[in-house]
Amino acid sequence: MFYSDHILWFACQQMANGEDAVLPSDEIWLFDLYSGLWEQRELTGDVPPDLNGFCGSYLNGTLYIFAGSDGGGYTNDMFTVNLRSECYVWKRLTNINGKTPSPRTKHSCWVHYSGAGVGTMKLMFLTH
Repeated sequence: MFYSDHILWFACQQMANGEDAVLPSDEIWLFDLYSGLWEQRELTGDVPPDLNGFCGSYLNGTLYIFAGSDGGGYTNDMFTVNLRSECYVWKRLTNINGKTPSPRTKHSCWVHYSGAGVGTMKLMFLTH
């Protein structure tokens, strides 16, 4: 995922001994496209469980992740982290209005701008 002049790596999957292994969700890696340097940042707060198959979008300095699966099955939880702050602190969104999408995994999400007003936006989610 791109962020400013960096690429972000977070809670990725890797193969270990022929099995999928989910990397920890309490750290994020930033790769500076100009300097070629890696930086690891710690994530605190409402750290999401180790998820696989979630989707993520970046909007106005904030990373949003939605759904995925953990050891207990599919989820429809949403978490955010402000990437412009000095300390990266996860927040689980709990005060959500309206009907939420069903639990899911291996889907995609993106930010879709719509409407005539400046700043009018809507998050769109699409299952596989």
